[in-house]
Amino acid sequence: METILLSLILAIGLAVLYFQIKNRPKQEENVGEKIKDELNSIKTSFSDSFGNMSRDIAKDMTGALTKVDEKVLNFNQQIQAINESQNSFSRILAGVKQYGGLSEFSLAGILEDLLPATQYIANAKMKPDETRDHVEFAVKLQNDVMC
Repeated sequence: METILLSLILAIGLAVLYFQIKNRPKQEENVGEKIKDELNSIKTSFSDSFGNMSRDIAKDMTGALTKVDEKVLNFNQQIQAINESQNSFSRILAGVKQYGGLSEFSLAGILEDLLPATQYIANAKMKPDETRDHVEFAVKLQNDVMC
């Protein structure tokens, strides 16, 4: 009876061992499948995150570049207005006499701002005895020397 019991226990033990060995590869396959599924889900979430991030960056860059384009357009319009003003001013100064008159007026303003009235002479003759030539402004230096 004991041998039958021992044989029966041994048979049951071998059957349990057989089923454990048989189920073990399935578990390993399940682990591999689980790892693949996890990797795929991580890949999908990264792909979605990067897609959202790239859309946000593209949106922000588009907005920033639109603002820059508007500022460049505004700047170009201002430059165009300055060019038109400069062309008008150049037409005004086209005549040498007009240009000379404006320069004389500008120099008079500068001298009045920088020097006292005793240090310069307007419409001065440089060599009164020799020629009738005169200069618009002469600056007096030390010892009444004019230049």
